[in-house]
Parts: sequence; structure tokens; C-alpha cells
Amino acid sequence: MGFVVVNIAMIWTDSPVSHWRNAQAQEEFDRLYDQAMTLLPRPGSVHDIPTSYGTVRAYTFEHRDADEEYRARTPALLVPGIMASAPTWYHSVEQLSGDRPVIIVDPLGQPGRSVQRSQVSTDADQAAWLEETLSGLGLEAVHLVGNSFGGYLAMNYARHEPARVASISVVEPVYVVAPVKPAFIVGGVLSSFPLLPNSFGDIYSRWIAGGSEASAASPVAALLEHGRRHFAAVTPVPRQLEAADLADIDVPVLIALAGRSVAHDTETAVAGTAALEDLTLIVDPDASHAMHAHDAENIDSRIIDFTKTVDRCRAD
Repeated sequence: MGFVVVNIAMIWTDSPVSHWRNAQAQEEFDRLYDQAMTLLPRPGSVHDIPTSYGTVRAYTFEHRDADEEYRARTPALLVPGIMASAPTWYHSVEQLSGDRPVIIVDPLGQPGRSVQRSQVSTDADQAAWLEETLSGLGLEAVHLVGNSFGGYLAMNYARHEPARVASISVVEPVYVVAPVKPAFIVGGVLSSFPLLPNSFGDIYSRWIAGGSEASAASPVAALLEHGRRHFAAVTPVPRQLEAADLADIDVPVLIALAGRSVAHDTETAVAGTAALEDLTLIVDPDASHAMHAHDAENIDSRIIDFTKTVDRCRAD
């Protein structure tokens, strides 16, 4: 108990906004971030969008042979998971941008190049900064794509600000169709404890990945680990979405769930999707919570087919 208390005291903050614990930590993160960004194709443009809550970093990627018809397609907007940033989508950008423009945001209040300046207190605030970001980018419509906590941000945005949403694709979303397991939350908290050895981060990543070494060996593993340990994220605890919340979402939704998820009970999650009116459901019994990375080619192919179908229906 004393060990836990000491660690909590070390990470406690009374700041109303997310921040780096010290300048050295931010400098090391910047180095790791720049290194990880080399895994992605070179972005066509980089934007820092001012919002009421701070500045949001957004990257745009296009196919090398992009023409007018390609650029007219509704873009896919990728939202990373908890304590994650744009580089964590490195395995998907090339394939997804082969079909349509891709935009990745660094979520406000998480370690990345976005800078929070005002408090984000509610789920409506979480939707508001994303709405202001899309408005600042001049986007009339987007296909939202989110992983884990990014899936929650995408679904939460669609509830509060539906006007720009063409479709939603979420992979292993948390707080959306099933309650989050306590062990998943506790593991995330423990991974931020300064006095735990660095090896705990590897153990946590392997656990999320169903025992696979792939997550711990990922080129972005060091980036994620550094963010968990040195970034103070001051954001509201997500409110578990209820059936009535999901029923209010009237755009096509694709949900991919993992049979070996440690984030939630898969059977409960499948049952929870029943409230969605226009649903495409994928359940991989052998996949882990890290399926968006470990089965990226298949998941991305399904997202491409899904968004193409949505676009055809919208055009008819």
C-alpha cells in the first residue's frame, strides 16, 4: 500500500490541463516522436488547428498518384487510443490512403504534438475540440476511424456533433458497447508508476496483445511507454455509453471486436452492439485488444470496403 501511495504522490497533479512533468521528459518524447514519424509516409500537410481548448496537431496523407477525383473523396480521420499519438497508426496509413485522403489527429490532452490550454471537463468538451478541429480543417464530412479509446472519442463525437460524420469504424472501442474490465484500468494506471521497472511496460503491452511479443517489440513501444510514464493526462473519465446513446447514432457503424480482449467481455460487447441501427460487426475469436496493429492489413481492408459502400449509398 505504501508503494502505491508513494507512486500516486509522484504522479499527482493539480493542474487543470494535461502537461509534461518536466522539460527533459518532453525533449525525449519529441525525439522518440520524430523517430516514430519516419515509419509513416511523408505527410502532404501538417496543421496546428486552434480550438477553444488548445492547439490540435493534424496530418494529411495522400496517395502518390492523387488527382482531383481522389481528393474529392470523403477523407478518413484516424483517432489514436489512450496515451497515444499519430505514429501509432503507422501500420495503416499507406493502405488506407491508397483509397482516400487520410487525416490523423493527436488527441488533445494526450502525449503528442497537440497542446492543451483549457480544461476538458465533460464528454461534450471532448466532442467540441474535435468539432472545432474538423471545422478548422475545412472538412464537410469524414469517415471516423478510432482504436480503443480513440473509438470512444469517435462515437462520442458522433453523438454530440453528428453533422460531419459519414460513417464510423472502431476497433476494440472502450466505454462504447461494454463496460471496461477493472484489470485493464488498473494495468494502465500501474504502467504510469515511476518506481516500477521499465520491464512492466513490456509486460503490460504483452498482456494487451494476448501474450504476443509484437506490441513490446513495436517501433512505437518506446514512444508509448515514455508517454505513460512522463505525461500527466488531465481528461475526464469517459462515461460508459448506454443503449439509448448508441440508438441516437444514425450513421453506418463498423465495429471490430477481439475474442481475446482484455479490455471488456467480448460476448457482452457483441450484445451491446444491438442498439446500433446500421451496423457491420466483425468478431475475430483469436484476436487480442491490439488487433488494429497485429491484423492491420485485414482490418484496414474491411474499413476500405465499408467506407466505399457508404460513399456509394450516399451518392445514390
